[in-house]
Amino acid sequence: MRRKPKACLHLHLTEAHHWSRSLLPGIIAAVRGTDGLRVMNHGGKPFQEIYQESRGERMGFLGMFVESEDEDFLDELNRHQIPVMNISGRNPPKRIPSVIHDDVEIGRMAATHLLQPGRQRFAYLGLAHSRLSELRQKGYCDELARHGFPCEVYQETQGGMPMLTWLKRLSFPAAVFTATDSRARALCSRMEHLDVTMPEEMTLLGVDNDPFLCDLHLTSLSSIQLDFFGLGYRAGKLMRDWMMKGERPPNQEEHIPPLHVETRMSSDPWHTGDPLLRKALLFMKDPVAGVNSVTVLSRQLGVSRRSLELRCKSEFDQSPLQILNSLKLERAYYLLHDSELELTDVMHRVGFRDQRHFRRLFRSRFGRGPTEIRRGPI
Repeated sequence: MRRKPKACLHLHLTEAHHWSRSLLPGIIAAVRGTDGLRVMNHGGKPFQEIYQESRGERMGFLGMFVESEDEDFLDELNRHQIPVMNISGRNPPKRIPSVIHDDVEIGRMAATHLLQPGRQRFAYLGLAHSRLSELRQKGYCDELARHGFPCEVYQETQGGMPMLTWLKRLSFPAAVFTATDSRARALCSRMEHLDVTMPEEMTLLGVDNDPFLCDLHLTSLSSIQLDFFGLGYRAGKLMRDWMMKGERPPNQEEHIPPLHVETRMSSDPWHTGDPLLRKALLFMKDPVAGVNSVTVLSRQLGVSRRSLELRCKSEFDQSPLQILNSLKLERAYYLLHDSELELTDVMHRVGFRDQRHFRRLFRSRFGRGPTEIRRGPI
C-alpha cells in the first residue's frame, strides 16, 4: 500500500506556456522516487487556499516569481517559513534563491552565431523592464564589441518609437538578435510591411526554440536552445534537499548555460537557390559524409574543383575551403561546449589534424581559444 505523502512541492507555473512545459520533465526527474514527496501545480490558487489544503504536509514552492509582482505571495511564504525558489530570469526576487538561465552567455552565443564573414551591422531587439533582456543584451553587445562591431539596441515602450519605424530606419543587410522567440515573431510581422527578405537582407535569431514560433512561418526562425531539462533538474534537486533534508541552497543565484543554436533559414549564412550548392552544403554539414577536402567534395558532386570554386565565390564570396572550414569550426565549437570530449578528439571528429592550425583558425573565428569554450558542470 502506497504511503501518504508527507510533503508537497507546489509548482508556480503557467501550464499552457512552452517554457513551463519544457522545465517540467527535469523537475519531475529530480524528485521522482523521493519517498513521501508529491508534486502539484497549484494553477494560480490563492496561497491561503493552498495552505488549508496542505495541512499536515511540509510545503515548498518552485516557479516563476517576479520582483514587485509576487510580493504578497512571497510575504505569506516567508511568514510561514516555507521554502521557495525562483526559476525565471525576467526579474528575479532578490530575497529568494534562483536557478535561472545564464543570460549573459546566451547573448555571447548569439553574437558568436551571427558573427559570420561579411556581416557588418548588428542590432538587438529587447524587452522593456526586464533583467533577462538587459543581460542578454550585455552578453551580445560585449561580444560584438570584442570583434570591433557596434550594436543598435531597440526596446518597444509605451509612447516610444514604434517597432515598424525603427525597422524602417535600420540599415541593411543586418543581423538581429531578439530577447525571445516571441519578439522575433513580432519583428517578422512588421517586416511583412517592408520589402526586406530573410536571410539575404536580415538574419534573425531568437531564444527558447519554441516550435510553434520557430517553424510555423514562411521563413523558419533560428533560435537558441536553452537547457530546460538541466535547469528543471537542478532546481528540483535543490528543492527536494531543502524540503526533505533541511539543506538550503548554497547559492542565492545559479546560472545554467544554453545548449546550442538550432539553425534554421532565418540565420543560415549558406542559404542558396543553387541546387548544386545546396547539395554541396549538405555534404559539408553531414559529419558522416566524410568530406574533409574540396577535392573529395567536388568528386562526390561530379563537378570539377574549379567549377565548384567559381560557383561558391559567386554565391557566397568565399571559397569552398573557407566554407568547409567554417562549418567544421562550428561543429567543433558545439562539441567543445556540449560534450566532455578531449580537444584532440574534437579536432579529429570534425576533420582537423594540425592542432596549431586548428587553434589559430578557431581563435580567428570565435575570438576565443578552444579551451575557453568549455562549459562548466551544472
